[in-house]
Amino acid sequence: MLRKLLKFFTGRLFISFVLISLQIWILVTIFSFAQNSTLWIQFLSALSILMTLVVVTRDLNPAYKIGWMLIFMSIPVYGGLFYLFFGNR
Repeated sequence: MLRKLLKFFTGRLFISFVLISLQIWILVTIFSFAQNSTLWIQFLSALSILMTLVVVTRDLNPAYKIGWMLIFMSIPVYGGLFYLFFGNR
């Protein structure tokens, strides 16, 4: 019984669920905090511009670059954060 419980808590599915939940919590916290502060909005916009330069200069598949550029243009305030969390394949 204890061995099965230990195997469950150290398994890929459980660890993945915990890490994805942590990322969602961080994003929600950042979104709610950024709504109350214009300084954060300016910082996140600058981060998106920086991430745009990183994506453009990297040697990547052009379709991958275009996809990220669309995200940066459609949601410029949070595009940089999305790239930091999900950009590394």
